[in-house]
Amino acid sequence: MPKHDLNIKTDWNIVVQSNISLIWCQWALDPTYEKKTIGELLVEFREKYKIDPLNIGSLIMAAYPLFVFPQQAEFNAINFSEIDLSSFTVTEGTNTTDPKRFCSRIRNSLAHARFKVEQNNISFYDQTKNGGDNFSASISIQRFGSFINEFMLEVKNQFFLNEKTKS
Repeated sequence: MPKHDLNIKTDWNIVVQSNISLIWCQWALDPTYEKKTIGELLVEFREKYKIDPLNIGSLIMAAYPLFVFPQQAEFNAINFSEIDLSSFTVTEGTNTTDPKRFCSRIRNSLAHARFKVEQNNISFYDQTKNGGDNFSASISIQRFGSFINEFMLEVKNQFFLNEKTKS
């Protein structure tokens, strides 16, 4: 299988949008705005920054601690059987029906910034060090947000179930 060109350039738009999302958090906590409704704050924020606080940057910020931050052993210990991958379109890859392997490929893609955002979709790319076992999958940005939430809830439930059984 040919090696993918994974020399994906930094998408500085995502970096900027991530920072704008953090600015929103500062706005929401600023005591000078405490008398304003969320709606009023959103209108002012959108007018000033020309973007919503929930954007592709905040989505990538949410994905990182779920997929990349956990140590490999802890990530591998997750029970992936309840993870729904049906919203992804796989264009290349083996073992793509195995949720653990699939999520590992997404993890690698995020960890190495091998993803592209185009219009309303995000595409993930991965391959082994020797350039084989290519993987690519895409999902709508909106559905990826839902996938992240579902993944987080499943991992949270597993964590607290494990903590409860330890007690």
